[in-house]
Amino acid sequence: LNKLSSVNGKSVEQNTKDILGGAEAYASRNKLVVNEKDVLKEVTKASASLKLSLGGSGDALAIAVVKSKQFGLNLEQASKISEGLLSFESSIENELSAELLLGKNLNFESARQLALNNDIAGAAEEIAKQVGTSADFTNMNAIQQEAIAKAAGLTKDELAQSLIDREALVK
Repeated sequence: LNKLSSVNGKSVEQNTKDILGGAEAYASRNKLVVNEKDVLKEVTKASASLKLSLGGSGDALAIAVVKSKQFGLNLEQASKISEGLLSFESSIENELSAELLLGKNLNFESARQLALNNDIAGAAEEIAKQVGTSADFTNMNAIQQEAIAKAAGLTKDELAQSLIDREALVK
């Protein structure tokens, strides 16, 4: 928080207020419950490039953390998804492979655009919409599960855990 404060010119106390306020505001608008300690921990663990790409704003970082959690992901996983989407050739190849194995159309173009614009939480949200539910995942065979996870930029276990976490959060 000290380093973030030096970048954005705010005090540690003000940044803490901004982070917690942003997290709470987003969470209440979306009927979520957040753990303030978890939000602060994730904000402090965020990469330097992510902090700067969000303008050094504690509020923007907090919203990205909560939005990622809304889809069963942590900020690091959401960032990993964005990075994978921006490896255009392999991302498109993985998407097409998953489409072929699943027999359904996937369209990650808007997710790629969001990732390009440094909206990692938005990119993760777009991917989550297309991945489906834990029931969908359960009905896939092992090769299909691996393919959709790879297309999403996650391991099969990370994707499965994110589906469990997302559905638990909704309940």
